[in-house]
Amino acid sequence: MRIGASCSIGLLMVLMMAGSASAQGDHRIHVNFGGGPTFVFGEFGDRFSTGWGPAIGVTVETPSKKLGLQFEYAYRWMGLSDKVSFPASGRAMSAEELSAEVLKSLRAGGAFAVEHIYDY
Repeated sequence: MRIGASCSIGLLMVLMMAGSASAQGDHRIHVNFGGGPTFVFGEFGDRFSTGWGPAIGVTVETPSKKLGLQFEYAYRWMGLSDKVSFPASGRAMSAEELSAEVLKSLRAGGAFAVEHIYDY
């Protein structure tokens, strides 16, 4: 479902930008903007979700216009699932939730409780 929605949005963006593609003139420097979805498969899909990212680029042509150098930067954001699963309890917790559980256990005198013994 996520891949289908991302492809539809990407196709819509391509169709919207098709008219501006003919606006490139005979300049030596061209600037381009773009972006789109980033799909993850396999084991990476367990930790990352479908991402997206903008891109910006600059193309500089030589005076002969037979060669051009393109420099492009793309940032790809993919949501990271930071939860760790504990199969024995059937729970999945983030680092913050895990620390809160440990502190609750210490406060309640549970399995992680530290007993202070003072010798006088």
